Amino acid sequence: MNNPQFLLEQGFKNQQAGRLEQAENFYRQALKADPNNPDGLHLLGLVVNETGDPDEAIKLLAKAVKADPANAEFSNNLGQMYKAAGRLDKAAGAYRAAIKADPNFSDAHSNLGNALVDDGRIEDAIGHYQKALDIDPDNARANYNLATTLSGRSDHLAAIGRFRRVIELAPDYAEAYNNLAYCLIEQGATEEASDHLEKALQLDPRLAVTHCNIANLYALISEWESSLDHYTQATRLEPNRADAWAGLGNAQENLGLAEDALESFRNAVEADPDNPAAVGSLCFKLMSACAWADLAPLQDRLDGLNRQTEERGGKSGENPLTSLTRSTDLEKNFRIARSWGRAIESAVRGMDVDFPIADRRQAKSVLTIGYLSSDFRDHVVAHLTQRMFAMHDRDAFRVIGYSNGADDGSDYRRIIQEGCDEFVDIRGMPGPEAAARINADRVDILVDLNGFTGGARLEIAALRPAPIQIHYLGYPGTVGADFFDYTILDPVIVSGEEEVFFSEKIISLPPCYMIHDRLAVDPSDIPGRADLGLPADAIVFCSFNKANKIEPVMFKCWMELLKETPGSVLWLSDNNPVATGNLKREAEARGVEPGRLVFAGRVPSKDQHLARLSVADIALDTRIYNGHVTTSDALAAGVPVITLRGGHVPSRATASMLTALGIPELITQDLGAYRTLALEMAGNSDELERLKGIIAEKSRTSTLFDTEAMVRLLERAYRRIWDDFANGKEPQSVRIAAEE
Repeated sequence: MNNPQFLLEQGFKNQQAGRLEQAENFYRQALKADPNNPDGLHLLGLVVNETGDPDEAIKLLAKAVKADPANAEFSNNLGQMYKAAGRLDKAAGAYRAAIKADPNFSDAHSNLGNALVDDGRIEDAIGHYQKALDIDPDNARANYNLATTLSGRSDHLAAIGRFRRVIELAPDYAEAYNNLAYCLIEQGATEEASDHLEKALQLDPRLAVTHCNIANLYALISEWESSLDHYTQATRLEPNRADAWAGLGNAQENLGLAEDALESFRNAVEADPDNPAAVGSLCFKLMSACAWADLAPLQDRLDGLNRQTEERGGKSGENPLTSLTRSTDLEKNFRIARSWGRAIESAVRGMDVDFPIADRRQAKSVLTIGYLSSDFRDHVVAHLTQRMFAMHDRDAFRVIGYSNGADDGSDYRRIIQEGCDEFVDIRGMPGPEAAARINADRVDILVDLNGFTGGARLEIAALRPAPIQIHYLGYPGTVGADFFDYTILDPVIVSGEEEVFFSEKIISLPPCYMIHDRLAVDPSDIPGRADLGLPADAIVFCSFNKANKIEPVMFKCWMELLKETPGSVLWLSDNNPVATGNLKREAEARGVEPGRLVFAGRVPSKDQHLARLSVADIALDTRIYNGHVTTSDALAAGVPVITLRGGHVPSRATASMLTALGIPELITQDLGAYRTLALEMAGNSDELERLKGIIAEKSRTSTLFDTEAMVRLLERAYRRIWDDFANGKEPQSVRIAAEE
């Protein structure tokens, strides 16, 4: 039978039943009889597209539109095919034709919004989503598209409302539950997010992105086994998902599976070679593994991807902390931090949160200081600050600790908690709720101890719950955002002309911005060198910095020192087995017997570490990112530290400590001077003993290790900036004199 209408009806029945080959045959017969039949062209195009020939499908749909331009559905479907083929201009044109044919076609407006998003025209896209919803408020897909776009530009609060509406309209929409959970996680509402993620998996167990988000939640609370399980599921479901591979690598690393972790980060970049976050993560992991040959070609690629992202106004793929480890360029560090800071500001924009401060501008005899951190635990920040909280003058200051980290049961946690007037666990609080608590507690000065480090909750500070906000200590650089008024540094760390690379005003706190606990080594605890695998009568150089701080140029210098100092060894931290193997191979390649590198494992306590460290002769500082607590530990153990003063905060940290200790002769200005000084010290035992004696004496008497004296300096800084605030002044950089 050659009746086109009958053939089309038979084709449609087969298409509905999933018998696409039969449907295609009927449609082609119909078009033989009536070549310009718009319905036949349209239906055949849909079938051909589904069976895998998108080019022919587009041609057929284009002919259908030409045959019947008033049919909005034809143009809309043509737009979908163009979009799937990546031809965004053509797709937008087809959607506009659909809207011209039917101005009240809600789906066409929504689909045009999608094409505009892919083309980077976000505001135009949002306008079309709104138009789609003006026409049909119950359009679940348009609500979902708008919510996803709002989330993509970090407007999570507005997105949350839209996703909730999607779920009302389509209770079985798994992706909506997942995306709602993601927005809630971004706002710190992890408990509710977990419920929505479980619902998403019930609806669709094969949703890889949901497995990723659940894994992220487990990672936040250091449940690494569970995190690994879900990341593994995600990579199996979507092998080309870069974020799943990167997350898996992070979980593996935390479980001590360093080689597996590195392979996972490589897989992340292979899955998406132009993903800035994946490339940035791999660069950092290669640095941590001392895999320098693999690292070198990636660094330029990462710099290029960073620039592209920044030019588009996006968040750099490189973590600001990694940037500080890779480069001493203050301007580059600032750009990257600023891109992350702006992303956080954008994420809280639109939240229905407002904490007026006008009525807070008044003189006060007692200031409330809030310390916010995820690291009130056995962590380097707690190692430095543990006694600070209790030492505040309670006649002038009230101290509240806001903890966003797990209670590890350590003495550090206990000492800090007992040292606060109040100690509040905010882990389960969404950002607005935590900020509201800080504001309700009438905190005058909020001090964030995280910056861009693990576990940070910068969205809390971004909501401005306190009249004055400071970031301090945990992250040695600018946050690049407007929600911190000040950062605390010192004159050695930053000069006046360099303040342009900081979004915050500088509180300059001599002699050294870092607060330290006074530590001492009990001579009876000092082990013998032989027990540590060290030579009894040769120079022991050491550097207990993490492997990611070691770079080829400095390692080459260290190997030259070993070659020129007979019998000497280099004592390093064994914190990454891949790095340990690579460093041994690098030593051999530079003509040094690998056995002259001695690797020390972790010991249970700080006291034990300081006791063993005291047997070293000379500590060799790293270059781009100095030792911070590593240097502090060496000095506390009486070991001279040779440093090279660099161009940004992390590369000047040791210079700051040595200046405060009164031994600037250990600070060098270039690699040649660094090498010369190390050789001179290694060859002059009398000078070495003299220096050790000076360090031992000054570590007992210097302000550097006087926690109480440093607390008094901090308090003077707090009082100074509060008085400026109370008198209506805007934040300005201040320098606190060492003595008044």
